[in-house]
Amino acid sequence: MRGYGRRSVIDTHVLSYLDCLNKSITLKVQQLQQPFLTFPFSFKGYACRCDQGFELSQSGTCRDVDECRDSGRCRGGRCRNTQGGFECVCPPGFDPSSDGGECLDQDECRLNGRCAHGTCMNERGSFRCSCDNGFRPSESGLSCRDVDECSENPRICLRGGRCRNVPGSYVCECAPGYVHSADGAFCMDEDECATGDGRGGRGLCRNGRCVNTDGGYKCLCDPG
Repeated sequence: MRGYGRRSVIDTHVLSYLDCLNKSITLKVQQLQQPFLTFPFSFKGYACRCDQGFELSQSGTCRDVDECRDSGRCRGGRCRNTQGGFECVCPPGFDPSSDGGECLDQDECRLNGRCAHGTCMNERGSFRCSCDNGFRPSESGLSCRDVDECSENPRICLRGGRCRNVPGSYVCECAPGYVHSADGAFCMDEDECATGDGRGGRGLCRNGRCVNTDGGYKCLCDPG
């Protein structure tokens, strides 16, 4: 045909809006041996090659491909079509895969700051905290909060002790005449008659007998 004797592929270039009837994308063309499409303005001998995400319509325009028609897109999420592509909108706790084929669970436990005073346990779409002793999960289960043992059990230090809350535990502050138990969990009466001044109570109640009382002691004196 006259004017189309050269069979080699010409350099790729951009056609104007009037050339390929689509102003939204960049179109590539290749010279053909025979006319392929008939455009307005008698523009013959070229075919529009649409960019990825677009397809050629029967009218010769490039139109967007709705990738969301493919049921294999964005499994576990919602596919949203865009011009020339699509977006995978995943629920909280999930991230789209690299190909947009599905929503993958996000391992929140890899992030720093999760579950202070506990251990982060990843779950599908979320996580939970397994808390250390003295802490319990918050209402959401996404953090650990201190247990106030003093307010939950005002008598935890028993008589002669005052409870003071500390992170993850508590401390019993014992009144005079009381000492800590072996594990420090409560206060108990100090037997001054047994300990006294370090001599088994012999320094107490001279010329008498030491009798231990709750939080103190008394002397029962010898006759005379």
